Amino acid sequence: MTVADSLQLIRVRRRDPLARTVLSGLAIEYSHRYGGTSCHWFSTLTTQAVDAGGAFLVAVADGVAVAGGAYRRIDEQTAELTCIWTSSTSRRRGLARRMLVDLEADIAEQGHRRAVVTTGPREPEAHGLYLDAGYRPLAAGSDADRTGLHGFDKDIPAGASLAVSA
Repeated sequence: MTVADSLQLIRVRRRDPLARTVLSGLAIEYSHRYGGTSCHWFSTLTTQAVDAGGAFLVAVADGVAVAGGAYRRIDEQTAELTCIWTSSTSRRRGLARRMLVDLEADIAEQGHRRAVVTTGPREPEAHGLYLDAGYRPLAAGSDADRTGLHGFDKDIPAGASLAVSA
């Protein structure tokens, strides 16, 4: 059995300790990739992980948060993915892909039909993940390189299902 097979997916609020674990891990990751303090990044991320009109999902293995992600409502049809993270000890096991699939299913259940996500220039793994999952780049290479941000979108089909613990 792999870690991905033994996961429990839990819906949490952004102030939940499991959500804080995800946000702390992502803040440390961003401070290493982009500079700045993890405290600065944590503060920024907690404002992005909005509870209203979205969800925060955490994958837990043996009581420990190993992956997570959130989305927030942009409009009636669109949700924005945020704060997708996998712990450094659990990478290369398909957890980010599974988290993306679970978030998309939850987005579909909420009636949204489009997902958007933005990544930074120092996140090649995220770029690959979104492209492999059928996301379309929103800007041509030179535009994305100039702004430093890489936006993607994807149409989300209706009818996906998800088993989440409350």
